Amino acid sequence: MDNQSGRPSDSYHHAAACFAALVFAIMVSASATLLFAADQESAIAEATRRTSAIKSGRLEYRFESGIGNSKVIEPQRLPTQILAFSGTDWIERGPEVRLVLANRGQSFLQLDQIRQEDGKLHMIAVLAPARSFKDREHENRRPWFAGSFWHSAQLEHVQRNIGSFRQLPSGNVGGIPCEVFELDVPGESAADAFQLFSPLLNAGGKLRLHIAPRLGFAIPLIEIISRSGVRVVAYEAKEWQEFPDGIYFPRLIRRELQAPNGSIEFEQFSIEPTLIGQPIPDAEFSVAIPAGTHVRDERDVKQVRRFTLKDSVTFETLSDATPEGPKPPAIDEQGLKSRLVWPLAAIVAFAMACYLISVWRRKTR
Repeated sequence: MDNQSGRPSDSYHHAAACFAALVFAIMVSASATLLFAADQESAIAEATRRTSAIKSGRLEYRFESGIGNSKVIEPQRLPTQILAFSGTDWIERGPEVRLVLANRGQSFLQLDQIRQEDGKLHMIAVLAPARSFKDREHENRRPWFAGSFWHSAQLEHVQRNIGSFRQLPSGNVGGIPCEVFELDVPGESAADAFQLFSPLLNAGGKLRLHIAPRLGFAIPLIEIISRSGVRVVAYEAKEWQEFPDGIYFPRLIRRELQAPNGSIEFEQFSIEPTLIGQPIPDAEFSVAIPAGTHVRDERDVKQVRRFTLKDSVTFETLSDATPEGPKPPAIDEQGLKSRLVWPLAAIVAFAMACYLISVWRRKTR
């Protein structure tokens, strides 16, 4: 301060300006950090929401697995299967033993075709309470998750740890720009985060997500990396197809696993997606169950019903026959009852013979 005039000196103004600039820089840096964290969490949250964003669709897919570059083990290829889903209704059709898995309304149907020793085909249908996608035993190998997480438990782990991811430099997967995020996973959380048991991951590792905002926050690549830097698992989705409402769906998804001996095992789905996010015709969920099919109705756990179809019926007709209500007219339980008549008659005849023999012995004495 100027001692004569009482006015602040130039050095005071300079110091005040520097202090104000420092405060402003700290505020800008803090705001940028908060915005960066918010953007990071938003991108990952959008990616996790994609698994539930696709409400309907029809997929024809082929599954293949094997060991890469192996000249000894031939790849395993399964025939084409068809999957359609809309809300809680879904159906999967296969060409071999398991012909149909379907859920419609409050009923679930499993229709199998089994060849007996005599060479004849027997149809067996099981009715059970409704089952969602998560109830399926092979939930973690379904193709409708395409472009997202293969495992529900892994998805839930990511949701619980969104704030612990750090952002890496942007990348590119198959020509698609991606934002890259990485999570450090300790050994005690490895099974939950990786959904995989491998000696390479006993000490934990890293879960790396490559998220594509231009594809509606789909995930073209998920990597699991060991502490030593080995890429143990890679889940890749490619050949993207656009559908209404900005939904992108891949035509090929592939999982590669590096074994401790260095060999690469793979699983992949080749997919023909249609009607993604669009109404699915009712006919897609219709199932014709032929006459002669043996039915086991397990919808009432206290009273399991068994019967044989006299005529062909649809899944809807069969499922409308509630355990408490009337049965469809095409259902015939008399066949089962008639098969019990002769065994019961034989038992009665045997008991009567024993009684007559005992009476005769008493008289002869």
